[in-house]
Order: sequence, then C-alpha cells, then structure tokens
Amino acid sequence: MTNTASGIILVAAFAITFIIARLIMKRRAARAAAQERARLEFLRRNMPPPEPSKNKGKRRRQQRMQG
Repeated sequence: MTNTASGIILVAAFAITFIIARLIMKRRAARAAAQERARLEFLRRNMPPPEPSKNKGKRRRQQRMQG
C-alpha cells in the first residue's frame, strides 16, 4: 500500500513539475520572440531610405508608389 501510494505521488509530482517547466519555457520563448520582433521592427523603422534604382522603369514605379 505504501509503495503504491508513494509511487503514485512520485509520478504526480513529476507530471506537475514537467507541466510547470513547460509553461515557464513557453513563456520565456514567447517573450524572446516578442523582443526579437520589436528589435527587428525598430531596425526596419530606423533604416535609411533605399537609394533610387538605376533601372529607369523600376525607379519610376517606385516614385509612383511613394507619392
């Protein structure tokens, strides 16, 4: 009886620990992904404007798209 009960408690404790560890890892991964997205967005916003293309048709198309 004691062996079975302690075995069940051990398995339950392991399962709970595993679930908590997975939640922590998911939260850390989500936070890291959000920080990376914010960093990339910041870099994209602060990039210098692209220089005009040397291709005349492409340059005109870019000018039409901008304004």
